[in-house]
Amino acid sequence: MNKITITVNGKEMEIEENATLADLLTHLNMKPMGIAAEVNGALVSSTDFGETKLNNGDETLLVKMVGGG
Repeated sequence: MNKITITVNGKEMEIEENATLADLLTHLNMKPMGIAAEVNGALVSSTDFGETKLNNGDETLLVKMVGGG
C-alpha cells in the first residue's frame, strides 16, 4: 500500500494512504477519548475521527485534554 506524508504536531510522518484520523490515533497508540484534533486548521469532532480521511500534506494538531484543579 502507498504512503502519504502528513505533519502531526509539527513533525512530518508517513502513514498509509486512505488513513483516517482514527487510524492515525491508533498508529500513535492514542485513545480518542479526551483528544482534540484539528486538520488543516479545522476542528474535527471526535465523532468524525473515523470518517475524516487524511491526505498528503495535511497538517494535523492533536491535543490530549488533561483535567486538573
